[in-house]
Amino acid sequence: RVHGEINSGSFVLVVKMSRHSKNSTAAPIFRYSEKQRLKEYGTIKERIGRDSMKKFDCCHLCLHPVTNPVACPQGHLFCKECIFEALLTQKKEIKRAEKKFEADQKRLLEEEQKRKEEQVTAQIQEMEKLQYGALPQDAIKQPTQDVIQALQDKRPDSLREHKEWIKTSFWVPEQTPTAAPLALVRPSTETCCPVNKHQLRLKQLIDVKMDLVDQSDDTHVNSTGPVSAFTYQCYACKKSLNQQKISVLKTCGHVMCTTCISKFCLPEGRCMVCNQKCKDKDVISLEESGTGFSSHNKVESSTYLPAFQG
Repeated sequence: RVHGEINSGSFVLVVKMSRHSKNSTAAPIFRYSEKQRLKEYGTIKERIGRDSMKKFDCCHLCLHPVTNPVACPQGHLFCKECIFEALLTQKKEIKRAEKKFEADQKRLLEEEQKRKEEQVTAQIQEMEKLQYGALPQDAIKQPTQDVIQALQDKRPDSLREHKEWIKTSFWVPEQTPTAAPLALVRPSTETCCPVNKHQLRLKQLIDVKMDLVDQSDDTHVNSTGPVSAFTYQCYACKKSLNQQKISVLKTCGHVMCTTCISKFCLPEGRCMVCNQKCKDKDVISLEESGTGFSSHNKVESSTYLPAFQG
């Protein structure tokens, strides 16, 4: 492209050449520049940092710091109000699904009864017509000569070839998917956890008790660095609960480091805070805070889009 411009009374000629290597699309190979233009196709992966990770003390539903925390038997932490509202919504949906199932079942029974009545009525009418001579003797359908000849021509070899031909011919009616009505399935009446859909009831929720500490002076420092103004700490070692393994005792709901529970609670068989009995099966692991390190947790997010068909 040639551009001309006048600068201080003199004519300046400016020549701009296009970058042919990136504009050429007739090459037999798929160039890197062309791949860069197709980033919106296929699987898109992106590495996420610590700021995008859910913190330990955040609810799985509202993603805000928990208030009146409760935990499910698999260690998912919720606000009591959030999980109650979620389970109540599920119960309402279950009632709606049950009513719909009963209505569909009643409709199918009525249709089946109507079909049987129509068949009986048709048989009675045909018998009356035959009895009173309303139908001629040749009313009964007989196979035509063409049908008889076609049946005689279908020898075992021909039938085998016909079946093989049907297998490779998707347009034949025998190969097309049938539109059979779906069988009615009674909906489940059990509520489930919103995280991984395991069975969950209100009475299975565990009231979690965590030690809240005010660290507004930012003087408390541990192995993970300075903590925020309000944080939770372990009842035993007094370290802030963040990236380490965290567990809750099912019997009393006290939250501590998994290491502290193994060292101080399980050998004695009692909680070191309230002296309530506990066993190995009463220890439930909670989800710790995410970090930006791939060795600690998954740091890559993927989005699946339609692939480019070039």
